[in-house]
Amino acid sequence: MNIRDFPKLQTAHKAKHRPKTGRGAAVKVKAYGQSFDSKAESRYYTVLCAMLEAGRIESFRCHPRIDLIVEGTIVCGWIPDYAYIKPGEIRCRIIEIKGHMEDDALLKIKLARALGYDITVLTKETNPELFRSRRRGT
Repeated sequence: MNIRDFPKLQTAHKAKHRPKTGRGAAVKVKAYGQSFDSKAESRYYTVLCAMLEAGRIESFRCHPRIDLIVEGTIVCGWIPDYAYIKPGEIRCRIIEIKGHMEDDALLKIKLARALGYDITVLTKETNPELFRSRRRGT
């Protein structure tokens, strides 16, 4: 590589950091006194609230921070969408809602599963009703 290649590399680097559009461009939502990364995430919040009222879960948290630790070293931090505990259980269950799976998210989910976390990933394919767009007036 020589000095003339540097401007090309710098331009390519800038292109990576444009705002997301199309796939992976979720609409941020504020509802129920919370901030959510997507409409699907805000819809699932209502599901968890209903489960809490019905006594199917003991408690839940939005966006808990989890340090993924391997042999005493923090490999990375991860902020899944939800964590909840069922009555009579000690271990929490993790919910990750993904319309489009990015490489870094997939890697963190695989690492967390390898470390023993109980993770459910909800996608457009597994839960289409969570991701359907709701039109006004219909």
